[in-house]
Amino acid sequence: MPHPDLDSEQAHIDRAYACLEAMRVVTARLIEGEYGATEVDSAIVRAELEARLHSLGEQAGPVCFGRIDEEGAGRHYIGRRHVKDERGEPVVVDGRAPAAAPFYRATLRDSLGLRIRRRFTFDGRSLLDIFEEDFDDPDSIAAGHGGVPDPLLAELGRTRSGDMRDIVTTIQGEQDEIIRWPSADLVIVQGGPGTGKTAVGLHRAAYLLYERRVELERDGVLVVGPNPTFLEYISGVLPSLGETAVKQTTIDGLFGGRYRVTFEDPDELTRLKGDPRLAEVVSRACVAKISQPSSDLTIDVLSRRVLLDVRAVRDALEKSLAGLRTLKLGRELFTERLQRMAFRAFAERHDPSVDEADFLRELRSTGSLTAARNQLWPSINPAQVVRELLSGGPLLQSAAADILNEDEVRLLASGRRRRSGRGQWARGDLPLLDEAEARVAGKS
Repeated sequence: MPHPDLDSEQAHIDRAYACLEAMRVVTARLIEGEYGATEVDSAIVRAELEARLHSLGEQAGPVCFGRIDEEGAGRHYIGRRHVKDERGEPVVVDGRAPAAAPFYRATLRDSLGLRIRRRFTFDGRSLLDIFEEDFDDPDSIAAGHGGVPDPLLAELGRTRSGDMRDIVTTIQGEQDEIIRWPSADLVIVQGGPGTGKTAVGLHRAAYLLYERRVELERDGVLVVGPNPTFLEYISGVLPSLGETAVKQTTIDGLFGGRYRVTFEDPDELTRLKGDPRLAEVVSRACVAKISQPSSDLTIDVLSRRVLLDVRAVRDALEKSLAGLRTLKLGRELFTERLQRMAFRAFAERHDPSVDEADFLRELRSTGSLTAARNQLWPSINPAQVVRELLSGGPLLQSAAADILNEDEVRLLASGRRRRSGRGQWARGDLPLLDEAEARVAGKS
């Protein structure tokens, strides 16, 4: 027989849907209003409200999928998103909120302060039955109400479709621990096929968006998949949780079509190009484009010739390289150091009263220092570096020294025979191009 509270719980669920619709109506009215001190401000506010309206749309699953009663008087209905009534009181608590954690983690051994947990099974918006666990009654934890199966088993028994379903209604304690792991840590989820790795990863992304919304909606969240088919399969999970501030792409898509993949390397070569050691090889190849000075630099400015001591220039170059992730920033620091050196040398040898701002303005306009700097530290093209590196010439030999063995160097250079044009790349080249871009300018 059905659970005796079926009708009252259905009434609460109906109320939750009514409140959700009221939230949509209020947001839609706000979109039609006037706001913001400027046109730009208004556009920003409107975009935020439209995103909110979209998140309040009809979800793929029930708005509320369970209830927890605390040992005191506390009671929370748990769902896919927060729903409030006209007074601002919560009708449904977002499953990512701290208050919802016991719904997933409570066990007979540790009830986490719960007295009762209910899980709902649905057909659309209609509540079919309730699986109830009374933490004062061990038998209820094992058997449930009236022989109703655990919703997890019911979910596993559902017919598969071409889209991935979210697991928010059936998250287990161990999965929830991963999902809510501290955001400052790197989390790696491993497991065999079908163990829920992808689903847990996506729900962690949704949780982080909930916990650090302002920061992550500003910076963005990127989901990278192996191919477009996979992305299409998982595409509905995050929107079903009310999250739309997420971009999805493949590894190829990270480059926005800038590099045209026209052929595939042999597997052995592809694996080598993806070896972590290649990151250092690429970094060395980029740095190798920078030359040490062999003599004093000559700068012409304000009708005078200024000599910059070779030892001082070497020191400035080494300091600009040390400890910096990007060569672009190092080049800027090197330029600034050369400018200061040129000003001091001019003031000491020619005109102590010269104004520094006027001197630097004149120095930049003549281009003399820029030309001298470019001889030592030119603008580095990441693609050209990778192309030269894979050509098998001296750059590869020097960059790979003490990192790759002779067979690996030959293997890395063997791919040049399959290239029919300068703008054509193998798929295995993309990690090398990405690393070169990151080393040169911080792009990734």
